[in-house]
Amino acid sequence: MINPYMIIGGLAAVGGFFVLGVQVGSSYATGQCDSSRLADSQNASKIIFAKEAQLTQCEAQVSAINATVAQQGRKIATMLANDQRKRDAAQSEAIERDAELRAAQERVRDALTQLRSDINEGDFGVCAGESVPDDLIGLLNDALDDGGGDP
Repeated sequence: MINPYMIIGGLAAVGGFFVLGVQVGSSYATGQCDSSRLADSQNASKIIFAKEAQLTQCEAQVSAINATVAQQGRKIATMLANDQRKRDAAQSEAIERDAELRAAQERVRDALTQLRSDINEGDFGVCAGESVPDDLIGLLNDALDDGGGDP
């Protein structure tokens, strides 16, 4: 006959092997999952390192551009300062020329006024014994009246 303990022992052995198989399978599945996570993290690390390298390169390029812009700013500031000095010098020269021109115009106007006075008074000196034609007096009067000598 069949010994019931043998059947129970066989079933227990099958159950034990089944539980052992489930544990081994679970450990294997966990190991598979862990290796997948490890591979993903390695890929993520590679991507992060590549992006950090790109970021470093971008920072270097931005620094170079900033340096160039700063240098150009200094050049422009120097150029503007030189231009302002030249403008100031030119303005001073223009003021001096205008003053000289006004003084010259004043001298011409004074000379014409004196000539007009001399002509009107008839004081021609020793050398000028001849009379002055009326058209010359008219021309001088017109020049003085038109403001040809005014600045």
